[in-house]
Amino acid sequence: MQFGLLGFHPDLIQLLQQIAQHPQHELFRSYLDKPASLPVAAGQTEPLQHWEALLDAPDLDAIVVAASDRLNNAQLDDQLRKFAQAGVPIIVQQPSCESLVAYEVEMIRVEHAGVLLPYTPGCFEQSLLTVAEWIADPADGQLGELQHVTMQRACTAKDAASVRRQFAADLCLLQQLIGPIKRISAVGPEHDASNWEHLDVHVINTAGVMASWTTRPTDELAGARIVVAGSRSEAVLEIGHDTAISLSLNGTPCDSESTSNAVDSLAEQLADPATHSDGWYQAARASEFAESISYCLRRGRGLDIPDERPSEHRSFKGVMSMASCGILFLVLVALGIFVVVEGIRYPAKYNEFMRKQGLATTTDSPPPQDLQPFLLRIWPIYPILVFLFLQTLLVLARRHPKATSADRASPIDTS
Repeated sequence: MQFGLLGFHPDLIQLLQQIAQHPQHELFRSYLDKPASLPVAAGQTEPLQHWEALLDAPDLDAIVVAASDRLNNAQLDDQLRKFAQAGVPIIVQQPSCESLVAYEVEMIRVEHAGVLLPYTPGCFEQSLLTVAEWIADPADGQLGELQHVTMQRACTAKDAASVRRQFAADLCLLQQLIGPIKRISAVGPEHDASNWEHLDVHVINTAGVMASWTTRPTDELAGARIVVAGSRSEAVLEIGHDTAISLSLNGTPCDSESTSNAVDSLAEQLADPATHSDGWYQAARASEFAESISYCLRRGRGLDIPDERPSEHRSFKGVMSMASCGILFLVLVALGIFVVVEGIRYPAKYNEFMRKQGLATTTDSPPPQDLQPFLLRIWPIYPILVFLFLQTLLVLARRHPKATSADRASPIDTS
């Protein structure tokens, strides 16, 4: 397979070297928005003058997209949208954008049947995959039933943005062990503190198993330690600064080779993307959980985030609901003002009419004639008509989802 490269991040060095050294893969073209010291293998690629050239490159099988220094990068967000809309298979380093943008890209991916694979350094290490297999098979696995997972991360950067970003990346690793997350809580400094040197985050998966993530301030190279406690034994994963992972079971080092098969795993997912279609969605949820840490610190309680996949239909329905509520509120306010104004204006107009006619105010006196046209006098009905019209747009916007290439290629079973 031939890969392209968009941007560069130091955490991609291992992946780029594996692609270049693999006999069946090649790092063919690259675009860098700023000068960077690429590895020797990546430096031999064909440089491009404009990143849009990667959108129309039929000789490339996938594009490796590097994360930027900050998550709210408008240029990278726009690039992800365009890649997803064009249907170009991309491998994106996580976290690469804010959760709101990630969900938007997910909707575009589903709409255009695109392929977006998240990549986190260390996610394809054999030791991590081995522990994940033990957890998935509690009857025959070495651990038994999963009880608890604890992860200690050594963070060299102590600012809030860097800690949130590191947690989002580590949560992608934890999700490989305990599965999807449904609840998060945090204990630590004030939510608006500039230094998050000591932070404890607890997440709970759909089965009720808790995982803890704790920062360990250090001035040395960053690393992490994951302790997986089961009903029969305990496994420890030591993550070095180069993302290499060593495994020990009950204090005894395992003979399992701590090698990364990231290239082969990504190639398998690119060949059969339907089996890994929720990877980007789970990465987006990891970013959302990371952004929720500030809320948990401010409120002092946990937060449940429902597992609801984004869609254009749900987004349109939400926008229409908010617009309808706003219109109804304005109608109530307008009707209140209308009642007050008419309650003052009608007696004044009536008395003025009686003075002009020289008549006494009696019950037999003719009522004053309103000179305003009828369509202007019934103006409170117009906001209600607009509200009803917006409700009909939801029916008009419904359409059948596009069939993927796999659905179109699969024969119909008539048996």
